[in-house]
Order: sequence, then structure tokens, then C-alpha cells
Amino acid sequence: MILCFIQQNGISAADIKKLEEAGYYTVEAVAFAPKKALLGIKGVSEAKADKILAEASKLVPMGFTTATEFHQKRADLVQVSSIDVLGDDIEIITPFICFLWHHC
Repeated sequence: MILCFIQQNGISAADIKKLEEAGYYTVEAVAFAPKKALLGIKGVSEAKADKILAEASKLVPMGFTTATEFHQKRADLVQVSSIDVLGDDIEIITPFICFLWHHC
């Protein structure tokens, strides 16, 4: 998820530019970044780092996932089949296609 999503939650465009210049291009990267790393970015105060982390954490699931929950999510993936020139079934599982299928 790109950083523009946290801009909708009260983080300024200037702060997002600072994050991108520091190498944080996704909300996930920001959410999993240590607070100390964000404080190392010029112009990011402790209060601003707390706000950025809080907003990113709202958009990224940060909790523990059990093996049963993970297995259920994998079971819900869509498998795309295709037929080649010879008529044999070729099963193609592409995470990107599955991602688009569920998120568009």
C-alpha cells in the first residue's frame, strides 16, 4: 500500500515526501519501522513519529496470526487455470493475480 493512504488520515504531503526520501515507500514499511528510525529523519519530531506510526498501524494488520487463520486465508485463494495449445490443463497460481482479484 503506497504512502498516499496515510495522507488521507492526517499526515501532510511534506512528511510523506520526507519518508520517501528516507526510503520508506509503503505504509507497511513505515508501520514496521522502529520509532528510532523515524526519529532519524530530519524534520520528524517524537510527536510526529508517534502520529505517523499510529496512522500506519491502523492500515496494516500488526497482530499475531495463528496457523489456523493463515491456513484459512490460503484456502480462500483463487486458482486460475488455463489450457495450453495441446489441450492439457496448466494450473497457474500467481499471487499478484490473486491479490488483484480480491482487492479491486
